[in-house]
Amino acid sequence: MPERKANKVLRVILSVVALLILGCAGFAFWLSHHYKQLIMERLPEMVAKSSDSIYHISFSDVSVSLKDHTVTITDIKLKADEKQTAALRPGNTTFPLPFQTLPYQE
Repeated sequence: MPERKANKVLRVILSVVALLILGCAGFAFWLSHHYKQLIMERLPEMVAKSSDSIYHISFSDVSVSLKDHTVTITDIKLKADEKQTAALRPGNTTFPLPFQTLPYQE
């Protein structure tokens, strides 16, 4: 009889631990996806705002890894708006800046 009770308690404990691990993994996946969407929406706005709309950024994909604490942005193209550059900084020359990947690690 005590063996059955011990087995039942052990099963309950292992089930709770397994559910906690699955819950944490699901939350990490959701958080990673949420940050990816947030970066994809706000990064172009932030670049335009911080450069007085001189530069515009485009990219193909964002990868967020919570395990490694990294954000990797691929196929980045930073282009200058010639009209805005001429209006704000006459006589300056701007060049497009393409990157294959741009990793950021905390």
